[in-house]
Amino acid sequence: MDKIREDFEGWAEEAGALPWGYLKRQRNPRGGYSIQIYTYMWQAWQASRKVLVVTLPEVCAFNLCDLLDKKEVIEHIRAAGITVKGEGDEQTNVLSPE
Repeated sequence: MDKIREDFEGWAEEAGALPWGYLKRQRNPRGGYSIQIYTYMWQAWQASRKVLVVTLPEVCAFNLCDLLDKKEVIEHIRAAGITVKGEGDEQTNVLSPE
């Protein structure tokens, strides 16, 4: 979740011409921001990630068994906030209720 939030805050600060680190200082204990519009933007960002679902092919089918570790690939995909179909992520809700 931290990587997803960092990506969001970096994008939002750049798009809104905000000072670096501004949104991190605006976080509130409920998971949103002290300025409501940024909370809505954060929730939309999370929702956009939630709808992304990846189905991994069988790695051995491409003769990549020795090159790729499936667990590591899944970890990297999840770190980007993307669901991996068939790996127990389908019910994960990354949205923080306000």
